[in-house]
Amino acid sequence: MIEALLFEPELYHEYALGDIRLYEALLAYNEKLQEMYRILGIESYFKELKLTIGGTVYGIVESKMFQLTGISAFERDNMKKEELEAFYADHTLLGSPKYLQEYSLEHNLSLFNGNTRSYNRYLLSKCDGGRCYCNIPCLPKFSKDYSLCDIDISGAYTSIMSNLFCYVGSPCIRIFPRQDSITLREFIKKYRKELGDDNYYMRVEGKLKYEQDLIVSFMDSSKGVKWFKHKRKNDRGEDEVYKSLKHNLESTKNKILTMEIEDGAITPQILEVVLKEFSPRQRDDFLDNIIHS
Repeated sequence: MIEALLFEPELYHEYALGDIRLYEALLAYNEKLQEMYRILGIESYFKELKLTIGGTVYGIVESKMFQLTGISAFERDNMKKEELEAFYADHTLLGSPKYLQEYSLEHNLSLFNGNTRSYNRYLLSKCDGGRCYCNIPCLPKFSKDYSLCDIDISGAYTSIMSNLFCYVGSPCIRIFPRQDSITLREFIKKYRKELGDDNYYMRVEGKLKYEQDLIVSFMDSSKGVKWFKHKRKNDRGEDEVYKSLKHNLESTKNKILTMEIEDGAITPQILEVVLKEFSPRQRDDFLDNIIHS
């Protein structure tokens, strides 16, 4: 920027002054957003735009969810904090990272990893981001040694989200104690009729005979577990302190392991690649040597 200022001062000042005149653009953007709410049939839920794309999209999805569940904009605006929390608990909380990454030892102890007291449900709380929903998740390179996957070719958040269903409600979570783990082939055979085209997500692990660079490993995940203390009201209305376990998802160790997968994510798109694009030998390697985490 300093170089542009020194060598093209007039152009630089013209550009800089225009860059700070954002009010008109903001008003126009707000009008377009209101038009979008009208097209989606949720105009009565419209509120002035948020200053981030994430907040804006959240508002649209939230408004549509209220509409689909029969709660009017007037009712939504007059809901108390406790009522909103109860609504989210019934419709979205059980599938959220907030819920999945924290739990108490009151849960079924047979589902805990005996070494770390880690409850494998938390693995579902981490998303690998754009790579999971890449339009072309596997780009084969013409080489007998390996294939490449370009993470950035199409993160595809906007394009893929425009074609995905939005599921509301409590998800079905299947967790297998270590001694009952089954292979990916067995899992598909047993549960394929229950799975839709885009409504499931699983974590897997195992050692491979052939190299892969499609699935990212979520390594040493159990080391992020910590104890937390909370207060809650008991049946007598008294404050009670209880402990819970929570996993730190802010700083995680991720790496592509070519001959092994450690708690890697498989989405419907990635499973389709494994079943339809892999060579027969590599496909069998995946199906028979990868187990459900």
